[in-house]
Amino acid sequence: MKKLTAILLTAVLLVSAIQPVCAAQTANQIEAAIPQAVDNLPSASKQDSQNLPSSEPPKEEIGRIVSPDQAKKASTTESEKDVKVEFNLGKEEYDDTLLICRLGKPADSYNSWVYFTCSNLSDSQITLSISSSNTNVLKITSDTKKTLKAGYYIGESIKFTVIGVGPADITVSIGTKSYKYRLYVLPYIAELPTIRQTDFHHITLKWKALSGISGFYVQRSKQYDGEYETIKTLAPDKTSITLPVEPNKEYFYRVVGYIKDEFRTLTGESYQLGFTAKKMAGSTITSVKKSGSSNLVINWKAFKGATGYKLYRSTQENGTYECVYTANSGAITSYKQKVSKGVPYYYKLVTLDAMGKSDFSPMMSQIIPKKIK
Repeated sequence: MKKLTAILLTAVLLVSAIQPVCAAQTANQIEAAIPQAVDNLPSASKQDSQNLPSSEPPKEEIGRIVSPDQAKKASTTESEKDVKVEFNLGKEEYDDTLLICRLGKPADSYNSWVYFTCSNLSDSQITLSISSSNTNVLKITSDTKKTLKAGYYIGESIKFTVIGVGPADITVSIGTKSYKYRLYVLPYIAELPTIRQTDFHHITLKWKALSGISGFYVQRSKQYDGEYETIKTLAPDKTSITLPVEPNKEYFYRVVGYIKDEFRTLTGESYQLGFTAKKMAGSTITSVKKSGSSNLVINWKAFKGATGYKLYRSTQENGTYECVYTANSGAITSYKQKVSKGVPYYYKLVTLDAMGKSDFSPMMSQIIPKKIK
C-alpha cells in the first residue's frame, strides 16, 4: 500500500438510549465534546450529531472530499506524522469523556454504539478493521471490516453488545496503526451484603462474587449518608471479611466492586447496611471440678484473639461477683483455688482482647460438702 497521509478518524460519543444505565461520566462532559466534534465533521454528518443522543444510531454516510488528483497531490506534500486518529477530540488517547456502563446481574447484556468519521486524503484505498480488545466485556456486532476509496470520507456507527464487567478498547486499525477508544463496564451490586456478629468484638460481612472486577473496597461510615472510609481492600475472589467492632455503636457498611487499569480506578454501585454490635460473652467456662478435699479447678475454652481472662466469683448466684484471678495470656485455660467446705461458689469469666473486654460468660457453680461426723 502506498504511503497513507492525512487520514482523520474522529469518533463522537453517541450513547444509545436502549439502556438508561449506560451513560458518559458526566452530562457536562458530553455536551462539551459534541460542539467541538461537530465542527470537525464533514458537513453531511453535522445534522445527525446535533440530535444527540438518539435511540438509534445514524445511518452510514459516504461522500467524496477531494478529487483523486487532489488526494494524490496531498499524499506527496504531507508527511506521515500527519496521519492522526482522535476519539472525542481529546488531547490524550484516553480523555475525560468516557463511556461508562453499569452492568446489572451477571447474566445481563445490552446494546449500544459509538459514531466515527474517517476521511481518506491519501491516493489509495484503505481498509479499516474494527475490533474489541476484550470480548468477555464487549462484542462488536456491526461490520468489522470497511474499505474507503481515496478522497472519500465515511461516517458510521460501531455497534456493540456489553456482556461483562471490566475495561475494553474499541479499536480501529488502519494498516499497522491502531487507534483506541476505551469503554469501562462497572459492576452493579443489586443485593446487600449480610452482616453477622461473630463474637463480642467482631462482625463478619458476606457478599456474592462479581466477575471481571479488579477487587473490592470494604467501606464504613458513622452515618448512613456520611463519608465512607475504605477500611479494607480485597482481592476479587474474596466474598467475606471479619472486622473488629465496638459494641453498642452503630456503623454503616458497604462493599464496592472496582475495576482498575493503567489509567484510572472506577467503582461500581453499592448499598449501605447499618449494624450495631451487641456486648456479648467471649470464652465460656466448661467445668468447675473438685480437686482434693478443699480445692476447685475452673476450666474454660481458649478464645481466638484473646490476650487474657478475668475470673469472677460470688457465694450467691445473683450476688456481687469479684475478680479472683487474672490470666495474662490467652493460652491459659484453667485456675485452681482453695475454697471453704459447705459453701457454694459461683463463677463467671470475662475475656480480654486488644479492644477491651467481653461481657460475663454464663455462670457455673460448685460446692465441696462438709463431712458429716
